[in-house]
Amino acid sequence: MFSLLRQRNYALLWSSQLISQIGNWALLAALPFYVFQLTGSVMATGAMFAVEVIPSIALGSVAGVFVDRWNRRWTMIVANVFRGLLLLLLLAFRSPEQVWVVYIVAFFSSIANLFFSPANNALLPRLVGENELVSANSLDALGENVARIIGPAVGGALLAAAGMAAVALGDFATYLIGAGLIYLICEPTPEAQNMAIPEERRSLQTEWVTFWKEWAGGLRLVGQNRSLSFAFLAVGVALIGDTIMGVLLVVFVQDTLGAGAQEFGWVLTARGIGGVAGGLIIARIGPRFNPKNLMAYGMVGAGLLLILMLQFPVLEVVLATAVLIGLPVMALLIAGQTWLQTHSEDRYRGRVFGAFETYSAFMGLLGIGFATLSGESMGAIFSLYISALLFICGGLLAYVLLQPRFLQASTVEVRAE
Repeated sequence: MFSLLRQRNYALLWSSQLISQIGNWALLAALPFYVFQLTGSVMATGAMFAVEVIPSIALGSVAGVFVDRWNRRWTMIVANVFRGLLLLLLLAFRSPEQVWVVYIVAFFSSIANLFFSPANNALLPRLVGENELVSANSLDALGENVARIIGPAVGGALLAAAGMAAVALGDFATYLIGAGLIYLICEPTPEAQNMAIPEERRSLQTEWVTFWKEWAGGLRLVGQNRSLSFAFLAVGVALIGDTIMGVLLVVFVQDTLGAGAQEFGWVLTARGIGGVAGGLIIARIGPRFNPKNLMAYGMVGAGLLLILMLQFPVLEVVLATAVLIGLPVMALLIAGQTWLQTHSEDRYRGRVFGAFETYSAFMGLLGIGFATLSGESMGAIFSLYISALLFICGGLLAYVLLQPRFLQASTVEVRAE
């Protein structure tokens, strides 16, 4: 697997991703903490998460259309430079009245990522052989988890030592370095799909009509297949809980633990370590379990560990729990993806996962809304208990509803074109 890093083009792409993701995770650790510290408002902090989700719901499909028409390498370069320049706006964020600057940065950074991510995924097969794609994707995942471990610790330390400006400038530098490394990539073959093909250059209106037809067809398939619809329901409940936990974790660390930005970075780093360890464990023992059971155990386990953390709100317990929760969370993610893959036909699989992405974004918005309102009115502790209960409820739903006696195996022909 690591031999791929001896290939110049892939090594440049992987290195650019690692560097920019370290900077991105540093910002993700520092910015929510800084917003809450400056404004003292759970609503202001939750709104930052909300504006990051909205573009993926509204513009994800449109961005993918343009990525297929443009040069992928230059799309990534421009997206990185644009995201870096946006971060300079954060230098002006010094008072609660200027929190709108954060929302602008979060919103447009999310839009840029809608172009960067699919361009990256589309460029990768051009840089490695088809038989090397699994190894390349595994290395990408490894790099992302390494960045998740290093970045939050760096972000928390920078915020504590030098302020938000240092974090923003550091992330700005990582995006520029990443863009420079991508520029050095030499594409071995031309991007034929970017050549002028008049019949494929449809109007934006036509693209939207096509998108909504395919999206609706995928939803119809999900609604008519109990194996899919019940899985969507169970995982969706847990996703709301996970979003609540993500939004209110910064409030919990600052208000309940009385800790600072550096400690918050440690918590996020601990979650990254747990994710790496959990992924390795599930890869080894996962095949021994039915995906339905693994999914259910993961959700219930995450909920119980969250309750344990809330019962003993001291930094050492929180750090240990953040590591341990990586195992059930990875069980949920891996088993959920496996279940959807094995219970949908190949010709509809892309639309099933597309429907799940849209569904997940909506569940995330629900979680953000609940966390924002309940965090302000009832406090972070109460809301996090609700989050834990939602994890457990999702696991119980998965265990009960995905039993064979509740699933009617039937093949439904759905017109999705």
